[in-house]
Amino acid sequence: MSPRLRRGLIIIGLVLSPFVVCLLFTYQIIRVRFPTDMADQLSVGYQEGPRLLPPEGAVPLQGQAVIPEEFPANPVAADRDLAAARDDPLQHPLPAVPWPTGAW
Repeated sequence: MSPRLRRGLIIIGLVLSPFVVCLLFTYQIIRVRFPTDMADQLSVGYQEGPRLLPPEGAVPLQGQAVIPEEFPANPVAADRDLAAARDDPLQHPLPAVPWPTGAW
């Protein structure tokens, strides 16, 4: 093996070695253990008992716990004047930006 070829292979090896080491960590061939907050939670283990029920009067996060027999009624009656006032462009705090009309 000529010295020039050996020097070229050493340079290629030095350039590619950080990438190979990063891939070893990425694909977890070399594992690094670090603490996470998930291990410290009370509700992590699958063999633990069921969670406690929420307190009485708590609001469910997923919506209503029981679907009602009929759809709930809207507490606000429809008002045509109120809807027209809500769509009035003069009532909006920010005006609409018009499209440019000039040629680019």
